[in-house]
Amino acid sequence: MLTLPALLLLAAVLATLWTAWRSWALPPFPGRFNFVAMQLSASWWATAAAIETIVPAPADKQLWAEMAWFGIVCTPSFWALFLWSYTREELAARWRLVPIMVGALTWGRR
Repeated sequence: MLTLPALLLLAAVLATLWTAWRSWALPPFPGRFNFVAMQLSASWWATAAAIETIVPAPADKQLWAEMAWFGIVCTPSFWALFLWSYTREELAARWRLVPIMVGALTWGRR
């Protein structure tokens, strides 16, 4: 059932996707990839949380709670990478793999 919390989460998803799109369209800035990746992983997290509140069956709720883990792990990790890149120097591209791999391992373990 579509509830107010689910609607608010879906509105947040649209806002973060719009922010990611607009940020990618800007001229390059330090940490741009990490910022956009953070926005996309946050939208993944919010989408999974919204669907979890919408579906009625306990098994479906558990599935979507598990689906959210990728965003739960990647969002703060990409935020940290963005802050480092923006305030210090651009990190090597291999550092972008760390949140993705940890997120995938956490998600796959569930």
